[in-house]
Amino acid sequence: MTQPIVINCIVIIGLGNDIFQNCHVRGTGDNAILALNATTGKVLWEYKTLGEDMPTPTFYNGKIIEANGNGQVFALNLQGEVCWCKNITSYDSMSSPLLVNGVVYFGSANPYIFWAINATNGNIIWYVNFSSIYPSLGGLDDSSPAYCNGIIVSACTIKTNVSIKEILFAVNATNGKILWCIDEGCTKIPPNLESPPPTIFNGVVYHDSPVGILYAVNLTSGKIIWAFKTGFTVDNPEIYQGKIIIQNASGYLFVLSYQGNLLKGFQTPVMPGPGNMLLTCNSLTLVGVNGIVDSLPLYCLT
Repeated sequence: MTQPIVINCIVIIGLGNDIFQNCHVRGTGDNAILALNATTGKVLWEYKTLGEDMPTPTFYNGKIIEANGNGQVFALNLQGEVCWCKNITSYDSMSSPLLVNGVVYFGSANPYIFWAINATNGNIIWYVNFSSIYPSLGGLDDSSPAYCNGIIVSACTIKTNVSIKEILFAVNATNGKILWCIDEGCTKIPPNLESPPPTIFNGVVYHDSPVGILYAVNLTSGKIIWAFKTGFTVDNPEIYQGKIIIQNASGYLFVLSYQGNLLKGFQTPVMPGPGNMLLTCNSLTLVGVNGIVDSLPLYCLT
């Protein structure tokens, strides 16, 4: 579920699975950050960890920064050596660290905490303990946050025995103060991803989830602008030439206007998992958990 990043012709990828060793350590397989030569594919080094490294790492000032499944956030140099490592006693499933102005933001679980960490030295700047606010949480460790104009947006869920309630929220990037929260509705507990990441564009937050409703929300006020029914989704919307693109879990692709009107929709052969679509200069590439990769020319979206 990690997306590769490329730095100076070095491919950095995280390894791991979603099986728990115990209630505090997630990942029973080959858990590591791996570096490969982008030209030859040769493995340059491997940094092994106790838990999974499924969140996509970020890169800052010569450091590869990752939060992982055994409750650590750490930084490696491009030779795979540890620059700093902090134990936060709260595991990260798929919430990829977001880098903004030398700070990394991400969510973690057990307890469910949203973090702001100094990317230079790993010191905690602030944190919000959502477990002390809401009962029986989930999803905070799934959602990769988004940033715009001093505001961080992410998502979590409130769980019962059989269902989840999806919560979209915004916090002040400087001090962690919660600015607004939106109840996006309830659905059955999904098998994998509970809270896909949001997308922010032109002051509007776009967010979909297993609830199956794409919301457009004013970034500053948290007011819902419109909502469109998509069915169960597991990834975030893409923005392309005035259009919003989202694919649901059954593979159906929606193309919407900024006003939330359906411009085009069609079935693809790809059933997506917790990973983003890839938008390039001439194509949209979809990767499925059913083993299919499909590349669509961008004229299909118009």
